[in-house]
Amino acid sequence: CHAPLPNRTHPALLRGRPPVPQTVLNMDILYSWLLEYLPVKLSAAEAAELLTNTGLEASARGAVKEDLLQQMDKVLIARIEKIEKHPNADKLTLCRVRPAQETAPLAIVCGAPNIKEGDLVPLALPGAMLPNGMAIKESLIRGALSQGMMCSQKELGVGEDHSGIWILPKDAPLGRPLKEWLLSQELVITVEPTPNRGDLFCVLGVARELAAAAGGKARLPEIKLREEPTVIEEKAEVVIEDHVGCPRYVARLVEEVKIGPSPDWMKKRLETSGIRAIANVVDVTNYVMLELGQPLHAFDYELLRQHKIVVRRAKQGEKFVTLDGIERVLASETLLICDGQGPVAVAGIMGGANSEVKETTRNILIESAFFSPKVIRRGAARLGMQTEASKRFEHHIDPLATAFAADRAAQLMAELAGAKVLKGRLDVYEKLLEPQAISFRLNQVKRHLGFEVEKKTVVDFFNRLNMKTEERGQEDILVTPPPYRPDLSREIDLIEEVARLYGYENIQAELPEYQMQVLPRSRRELLRKNLRLTLKALGFSEVINYNFQSSQDQDHLLLPDNDPRRQAVRIQNPVAENFSHLRTFLLPGLLANLAFNLARQQSEIKIFEFNKIFLKNQQPGEPLLEKEMLAGIIAREQRKTLWSQACPEGGFYEVKSVAETVFAELYFPGARIEQASDVPYLLPGKTAKLMLGKERAGQLGELDPRVLKAYEVNIPAFAVEIDFELLLKYQRKLARAEIPSRFPASYRDISFIVDEQVTNQQVVIAINQLKSELIAGIELFDIFRGAKLPAGRKSMAYRIWYQAADRTLTDNEVSVLHAKVAVKLKEKLGAELR
Repeated sequence: CHAPLPNRTHPALLRGRPPVPQTVLNMDILYSWLLEYLPVKLSAAEAAELLTNTGLEASARGAVKEDLLQQMDKVLIARIEKIEKHPNADKLTLCRVRPAQETAPLAIVCGAPNIKEGDLVPLALPGAMLPNGMAIKESLIRGALSQGMMCSQKELGVGEDHSGIWILPKDAPLGRPLKEWLLSQELVITVEPTPNRGDLFCVLGVARELAAAAGGKARLPEIKLREEPTVIEEKAEVVIEDHVGCPRYVARLVEEVKIGPSPDWMKKRLETSGIRAIANVVDVTNYVMLELGQPLHAFDYELLRQHKIVVRRAKQGEKFVTLDGIERVLASETLLICDGQGPVAVAGIMGGANSEVKETTRNILIESAFFSPKVIRRGAARLGMQTEASKRFEHHIDPLATAFAADRAAQLMAELAGAKVLKGRLDVYEKLLEPQAISFRLNQVKRHLGFEVEKKTVVDFFNRLNMKTEERGQEDILVTPPPYRPDLSREIDLIEEVARLYGYENIQAELPEYQMQVLPRSRRELLRKNLRLTLKALGFSEVINYNFQSSQDQDHLLLPDNDPRRQAVRIQNPVAENFSHLRTFLLPGLLANLAFNLARQQSEIKIFEFNKIFLKNQQPGEPLLEKEMLAGIIAREQRKTLWSQACPEGGFYEVKSVAETVFAELYFPGARIEQASDVPYLLPGKTAKLMLGKERAGQLGELDPRVLKAYEVNIPAFAVEIDFELLLKYQRKLARAEIPSRFPASYRDISFIVDEQVTNQQVVIAINQLKSELIAGIELFDIFRGAKLPAGRKSMAYRIWYQAADRTLTDNEVSVLHAKVAVKLKEKLGAELR
């Protein structure tokens, strides 16, 4: 049953809007509306098929959604035979409603005031389940039996009107199921444009596409304005301070409007396309947006201070209350529409509460502007709101249609709201955004599509698409796209248009003739591939992480305040707080991978990653520095087993061996590993730096336990970081391979005492300074420190291999060369033989 209607007040018109929905890239259009712009007659099914064959996904359906129709099985078209007062309630009536000609009337209790005898209405019978979840059954209402329920549009889900019962047309067939009658009514075309086709988010855009496919051109709405003698320049002013964000702004002024409801035909068109009808003036701006693709905004002229419009960027932190009543904190990149004193709208997104149209509004300034798609996209993303207007601006509207759309809105306000249109319009721009001509070669059609199309046909296709053509020879045509097609900028785009109008369904399926050719790989790709294979051969697994990191990662890795890796760039709209910044190193992601695997009982982990890091450029205004890095981690959980695993101390030498293996791929003689102590997240004494010539290429060592604890890792771990850009810089070509010697090698061991600071690297360099081709290998096999040695000294033992390519070395030759090694070590490192 229907409860009595409460008293209703008329709020500010635009506040009647529902919450801003999440828009989608499709559009529903009443087919009868679309037909007004077409030069040919087609059925809705034919139109949908024709659009689909040109590459625009489209379908035809009834005006009511399928899921709603399925819930109308027990809803019939019925006639009210008699209306009587309810015996026990003053505000209720007892109606006799006939569900079919041959059926006796049913008793229905109703509280709606808009019904009268003879009205045809939708009647829900017992057993029906309405879209709002209400189950219909026979019941006693204030002592009177009600055998069903007469429904409003909102209760059935077919509209927003719930002020009373839905009164159906007088020709609606009595007794017919409501869903059958609805299916026989208006059809709806649903189109799903691709993101590059912003021109298809309007009825005229779809009509242009359909007319071109059918062999003609769409008709534009005819505009006839009766203007008042007063010129708009006497009453309003427009100033553009930011021509980048707003290349063009058009305004028209209408006076003495009478706010009221829109006619049913407009309501139906708006609501079918998903926009709620509010009042005539507001509905006109939405109607023109749907019709022409040009978003408009209506300002209450009397609320514009100084009767002035100023287009500018917001000040950082500037606050503004939008139509939905929310106070927004704006960034400096947000574009604002202001009056003479302050903001009145967020350009291209939403108007402000301080200039909205109300029931008392009499004079209206119509805004029709072209805003930069990039500026609107960034502003909407920062504010976290997307509207029907911003969706269209983001996908690029027609920059030359602003004046036409303003005139169209003024015409409709005059027709539907009795507005008086002031003479002229304010049209402010620095330079009109005219489309650029494209050179088109006819022979490229066959090259790309595989078949020939006659020149006459190609020119006809272009003309149907409203392109200007100028023949420049037998094979060349100069083509200028229409301004609403920014997606057409290259010759290949025009070839695609030829294919679309030719009809994809008419193109024969043939395998193209193609000669396969192996593309050479770059040095970067080859080195990356070789290192991947090398690391996998060493037992590593590759991981791929997001290029983001947490704001806490710099603290977790103990970076000092002056470390450039602390200057991570924050993401404006991060997917999660732990992905809030572009990463400046790879280790945080690898440590998270390590912790993840340890938590899942993996006892031995060797992982590496190739990826980019992003560092702030110290030069203001310059782009970020992107650098490709290679990083890896080794960790083993020590378990009690019969056979001992590698001890933690051995992890340092293992990760050092990995770095040596990577360096071996470079064939660069200046590659070396030196002791270091300047890496905050690696343990002192267990840290080394990787050097290529005079440049530092990375570091390796054991991770500090404090770092591991921050990532919930409770076992020792060892890391290596290498600058892949430097690896590429110092890579040398492989020298010609030498034939291995077929003669046996000899070795001698040598043990000596040196200062504690002497490294293995220094020993190897000293021995190699002999530049003897007979030294085939150098191997450190023992280091000894103990009480028998002086303080600050250690003993090192090496095995040195000697081998010649053309003979077996004599014992005397080996001994003489070995003695030279001892002399060189004493000379360079102060070594004392033991």
